[in-house]
Amino acid sequence: VSEMVCDEEGFFDEHAQPKHKSRALLATETKQSETCDNIKQLIDEIKADTDLASKQIQCFASECMISKSLEAYKFKALQNKFFDYNQTLTSYRASVETFNNAVADKFLKKAAAEEAFEAFHPLKADATAKFHKDLEVYMSFASCGAEGN
Repeated sequence: VSEMVCDEEGFFDEHAQPKHKSRALLATETKQSETCDNIKQLIDEIKADTDLASKQIQCFASECMISKSLEAYKFKALQNKFFDYNQTLTSYRASVETFNNAVADKFLKKAAAEEAFEAFHPLKADATAKFHKDLEVYMSFASCGAEGN
């Protein structure tokens, strides 16, 4: 850039003349060579600051590498946690499905058991009467009221 700006053949004074009087005064005070020297100096400073061997760039690169390795470590830990989470979620979903099926079966089994007990209702009155008769005999025996019998 500095070579293009400060090239003697490519620098035209008539095109560089400002149109305003205040700028014309400024242009007359500074010389072309000073301007070019300043531009070259600034470009050299920029080049030095952006040189790969500079301490600033090396420090930034080492910090960047440390950050990158730390990020990779944390990302791997995050992947492991996500894998564990997926396994736990899959296990939980299977448990919920098993529970829901068991609950559905529970109601069916209860209905089947109630239906099976309904078959004993006609015998219930006979069984109850027999139980009470046996209970009376036992109570009389236990109270020694059946000595003469």
